[in-house]
Amino acid sequence: MAGVLNAPANQPMKQLIVFIIILLFFGSGCTPPPNHELDNARQALANAYAVDADEVAKTEYLAAQAALRHAEQLVQQGEYQAARELLPYATAQARRASEQAVIVKHELAKRPAEQQAVEQKQREAELFREKIVPPAVKPAPVVRQPIQALSSYQVTTEESLWDIAARENVYADGMLWPLLYKANRDQIKDPRKVYPGQTLTIPRSATSKELEEARQEASSAGFPSLNTK
Repeated sequence: MAGVLNAPANQPMKQLIVFIIILLFFGSGCTPPPNHELDNARQALANAYAVDADEVAKTEYLAAQAALRHAEQLVQQGEYQAARELLPYATAQARRASEQAVIVKHELAKRPAEQQAVEQKQREAELFREKIVPPAVKPAPVVRQPIQALSSYQVTTEESLWDIAARENVYADGMLWPLLYKANRDQIKDPRKVYPGQTLTIPRSATSKELEEARQEASSAGFPSLNTK
């Protein structure tokens, strides 16, 4: 197959031209029509067409087709000897086209089968791996309960207004401690000093402007974190 595939693409046409040149120098004489040779060439070309040689082995197929047509013209013209010399070439090229088409189609047919075999092995390997190492079970998503905002808060040991304001269920922002201080002035004299057991009111109606003013006040107070240590 390699020799056929590597042959120059125009070699069959060159051979055809050589045959035609030779035939120009020889008359048909008194030989009978080459009916048997015509039948062989036509059958070989039909067989080549049946295996898609006109697409897969196009060079050889076209050479056989051209030689057959020319031989048929020679027969019509009464040049029987010239046709008899040309028809074996047409038959040989048609058979070569058939052989090459069968080989190429066989190679093409093998590729999907090989690919399917590879995919099947991959699937088997995956199933085997899953039997040995079970797939990891994804943990159930953690549903975070909504934080309930407090309206009052009882001070515990070593807490400051900043610590209380920073709690998620209060303001989640320690810089808003001035809101707590202003709302509980009746029991808080120094914003840096709160005591365990005190129950503080937590304002919930502050506007955006009041929130910003509280942060600015905490920044300018000189002790924004209320760290008394």
